[in-house]
Amino acid sequence: MIKLVKQYLVLLLTLLISFQFSCGKDNPKTVNLLETNVDHVIDGDTIVVIFNGQKEHVRLIGVDTPESRMNKRVLKQRELGDAEKVIELGQKAKKFTKSLVKPGDKVYLEFDTVARDRYGRMLAYVYLKDGRMLNKEIICNGYAMPLTVPPNVKYQEEFKRCYQEAREKGLGLWKEWMDFAKFILIFTFISITAILLVDFAARLIIFISEKKRDEWIGRITEYNRTLKQMRFMFIERLLI
Repeated sequence: MIKLVKQYLVLLLTLLISFQFSCGKDNPKTVNLLETNVDHVIDGDTIVVIFNGQKEHVRLIGVDTPESRMNKRVLKQRELGDAEKVIELGQKAKKFTKSLVKPGDKVYLEFDTVARDRYGRMLAYVYLKDGRMLNKEIICNGYAMPLTVPPNVKYQEEFKRCYQEAREKGLGLWKEWMDFAKFILIFTFISITAILLVDFAARLIIFISEKKRDEWIGRITEYNRTLKQMRFMFIERLLI
């Protein structure tokens, strides 16, 4: 009887430990999501996963990173700079995404209203094993711009807020833009100061020149007056 109770307690303890371990493995945010494994990263906002033994391209919803290679979309991102600059920024964004997801990593997909785009790619919010959303991590750390394509708009406000904060703090790709903005501000301040100084110097020179001119005119006038007086005195003496 005692032996049976001991066996029962051991079994109960084993089940309890197993239950706790299994609960610790799954993040609450990833429950009821589609589980897949990462194959590789294509771009800052596109990855390839293995689903049902097949490779599936997954386009991250709501975020748009610069292109990492030359294509037609580079021309649509010219606000970031010329083609070479866009690709440079795109490579940085891709590198950041690759730092978060690596081949073989388990990820979880959450779909919105539309699950695939016209190219056949899956459209999803991708969650990492620790519960963080990949889409949000990319844009909050300054490596993407918001891209809202209705009806997939579940987290659009959150993404926009993250984007604004990243720009204001100069995170990720925007650090370079922040440094450039500071340079422009300092350059503008120095330029305006230089212009004001040159203008002041020019006005001062003109003022001094005018004063000197007036002074010389006064001297010449006084000289002429004195000369006339000397002539008058000389004539008077001759007449006397």
